[in-house]
Amino acid sequence: MRAFLGKLLSRLGFIGLAIVLVPLAALNRQAVNLDLNVLAWIYEQPSQGVELPLFVIIAVALAVGFIAGWWMSALLRWKNQLSQNRAALRQHSQSNAADHLPEEAIMLEDRTVK
Repeated sequence: MRAFLGKLLSRLGFIGLAIVLVPLAALNRQAVNLDLNVLAWIYEQPSQGVELPLFVIIAVALAVGFIAGWWMSALLRWKNQLSQNRAALRQHSQSNAADHLPEEAIMLEDRTVK
C-alpha cells in the first residue's frame, strides 16, 4: 500500500509540475544573458555571458534543487538508519552480556540471588 501511495504521489507531483512548467516555458521564451562573473560587474569590465531562454534557467534551477533535496533526504535517511543500527547493536550486546560470563561468575551470581 505504501509503495502504491508513493507512486501515486510521484505521478501527481510530476503532472502538477508539468502543468506549471509548460505555461512557464511558453511565456518566458525571451533570451536573457546569464553572467556569473561578479568581479567583472564590480570592476565595470566587459564580461561574456551565456544567452539562454529564461525557462531553461528556471528549469535547471528547479532540477538542481530537486536533486539537492533528494540527496539531502537520502543522507538523513542513511544517518537515521545508522544510528538505529548502532542503538540496536548496543542493546543486543547489553542483553547478551550475561550470556558471555564465565561459569564461575554465573554460579556466584546465582548464590548471591538466593
